[in-house]
Amino acid sequence: MATRQGLDASITNRLGADHQQLFFAVKAEFDTSTIAVWSGQGDISISSQTYTGAGTLLDISEVTENSEMQSNGVSIGLSGMDATVLSYALAESYQNRPITVLMGYLMGGANESAGELVLFRGRMITLSIADTPDGATVTIQAENRLADLNRPSHYRYTKESQNFLYPNDVGLNRIASLQDKEIVWGKKTDINGSKTILDLEHAGQDRCFSIDMQIALADGSYKTAKDMVIGDSVLSINSAELITSDAKGFMNDKCTDLLSSSFVDYGQVTRADIVSVPNYYLIDGKVKVTGYHPFLVLRDNVWSWVRTADMKSGDVLVDDNLNPYTIKTNLLINEEINVMKLSVDNVHNYFGGAEGLMLGGHNK
Repeated sequence: MATRQGLDASITNRLGADHQQLFFAVKAEFDTSTIAVWSGQGDISISSQTYTGAGTLLDISEVTENSEMQSNGVSIGLSGMDATVLSYALAESYQNRPITVLMGYLMGGANESAGELVLFRGRMITLSIADTPDGATVTIQAENRLADLNRPSHYRYTKESQNFLYPNDVGLNRIASLQDKEIVWGKKTDINGSKTILDLEHAGQDRCFSIDMQIALADGSYKTAKDMVIGDSVLSINSAELITSDAKGFMNDKCTDLLSSSFVDYGQVTRADIVSVPNYYLIDGKVKVTGYHPFLVLRDNVWSWVRTADMKSGDVLVDDNLNPYTIKTNLLINEEINVMKLSVDNVHNYFGGAEGLMLGGHNK
């Protein structure tokens, strides 16, 4: 079967013939069966489908099209139909069921099609019945799929809509976190304009607290991270088993008796830089820290340094009074944040966090 974009030879040859006989055909596909009629008499076979002749009782409205992206419908009327057609109209589900209008040429004088092309393909929208003295008339209003462009969809680009259509798909599981999110490409400088982060993936590896977090000072007071300067004296932990000057090897340090064998010490800030990172972790709704920042964590009766991204609910940390603290939540927040990178001499650790929750972390 040809379309108007590509007329096959059977039709083009017929157009040049001395005698031409044009016909129209309609195929309406209901749930349980199909009604196929054409504008001639008797039966005709089109694409292995038998069409029943309706003659002048078949009425098709003008089929229009233009260069605009718009929906053009069509109206199809069947007059004087028998009880079979009426039963379909009264009992069958018709809305949104396929309907096709064809135009073709007969082969000579016989009921044999020389070729057809599709004039309209769409969906049945309404079906009405008018009872007249000459019999019942069934009228079908149809529209093509372009009508969907003007119709609001009840689906949304959400996890819930996606899972309703495709229960095992996870493609939109994180769509909510992307709302109003700013995506930064290329290099990113800190708010002071002096520090460059090479890319977002590497930026997430900085060991820092949010600039709004508090840092425990040596005199027992606290100072906001963004106000820290080189030379500030901070509260630290001193333990022979946990403290190492090796910037690469400290993650292997372990201690089984931290709370009794360690003592409070003081370190001096040697570096205080503000940088920007694309995401952070939120511990118990209070402490904002990057995923690469190490904390002292107790697991299986052993204290060791663990990255924030590897910590989980139930992990035991140590606070600024050398008391154990069990975290409840550790959530990844995909939002850009400014953080403070502190370096502390000698013991290389300090306590940072929020009011009522100061946790021991390493500066390497």
